[in-house]
Amino acid sequence: MFGRQLQNKIKELQEMEEDLRRLNEGAEIDKEKMMKKMDKLWKMIMNHELKKKNEMMWKCNVLCMVVIG
Repeated sequence: MFGRQLQNKIKELQEMEEDLRRLNEGAEIDKEKMMKKMDKLWKMIMNHELKKKNEMMWKCNVLCMVVIG
């Protein structure tokens, strides 16, 4: 009787381990997707900042030409 209970407990723990393994794999996939999205967002932000800096430089150059000229 004790042997059967022990076997059932072992089986239950193995099933729990497999469930945890699947959850961990899903979390890793979600993590990779999130990292890709964050990278894409970061690139968009940096591109926007670069455009703003370029626009500001262009305006400064025009202003300098007007003042000098």
